[in-house]
Amino acid sequence: MAITDPADCRGISKRSTGLSDTPASLHLQYQYTDDLSGDSPYAGQEVTISGIGRGIFFTGYFIAEAPGPWQAIFVYSKRNGPNVGDEVRVTGTVSEYNGLTELIEITDFQLISFGHEPTPLALDVQTIPQEQYESALIQVKDVAVTSLEDYGEWVISAGGATVRCDDMNDYVYFPQVGDQLDTVTGNLTYTFDEFKIQPRKTNDISGDVIPHYILGGYVVTMNADREILPDAYIEILGDEIVEIHTIPPNGFQIISTNGLIFPGLIDAHNHPSYNVLDTIPFQNLFTERYDWQNDPIYGEFKDQINGIRDFGGSDVQETNLFKLAEVRALTAGTTMI
Repeated sequence: MAITDPADCRGISKRSTGLSDTPASLHLQYQYTDDLSGDSPYAGQEVTISGIGRGIFFTGYFIAEAPGPWQAIFVYSKRNGPNVGDEVRVTGTVSEYNGLTELIEITDFQLISFGHEPTPLALDVQTIPQEQYESALIQVKDVAVTSLEDYGEWVISAGGATVRCDDMNDYVYFPQVGDQLDTVTGNLTYTFDEFKIQPRKTNDISGDVIPHYILGGYVVTMNADREILPDAYIEILGDEIVEIHTIPPNGFQIISTNGLIFPGLIDAHNHPSYNVLDTIPFQNLFTERYDWQNDPIYGEFKDQINGIRDFGGSDVQETNLFKLAEVRALTAGTTMI
């Protein structure tokens, strides 16, 4: 099993399997192999696999029958994905895509139960690079960031051993060499001849470098009762709301907003750099998707945008266009684009 392209979670190389001492009867049978190529003996066959969701990514999800070696597999599908902790039954075809054992061409998906929060498999950094742990949800402790690589990758080390981390999912952590991390959790993949930990979210990374603070103010919950909590406190860890408190908790930085705190709006589709100008004043409606691009007013609009972007040189103002657009979005309550 090997994964190389972070964009589609698929692989191009094969390597030794790193056989474990775990009895074969305890392995996910469609994943386990004693073939040095790492290929599943069930490749090309349609099978049904049950497991707990252990990581959700753009092109698919990882499920595992149990914690431990040879238990996890990647399901290549953008449809019917589970949440982490959901028990599912999936039918599809076992495939070896350039070394990656995966389940493709999903013909059936069933949600069996939910609420089974998975426990990551605790590993030492030096024991990670083995075929038997690929796709598993793993965790390493007491590591340091030792280098920053291209394409959003960063290297952690402990005990003289190193392993890479990657950004298949987005998270609000910007690693710096020297960062000390309590834990790093994620699904183990293999890309460009390297084993890599793929954190699923910001809070898969723990340590003092992850923001942990309190916002105080009038909390507008937007629940069914439209409840407003005066003098309340929102505890934020990384990019997640951990809890809402009615009294200020001790031991945290408290930021008093002296105002109303609303849930953030999500802008699901936009082109932020275009938002530095006002609405295009079209004089008519359009019946086809791209008709508006043929309107002379749109041509003038593009000229203005290009003039701003290229002021001082080609694309010199690109970053400033996005900064201004993000500030405008924040003033309207949008916190994610």
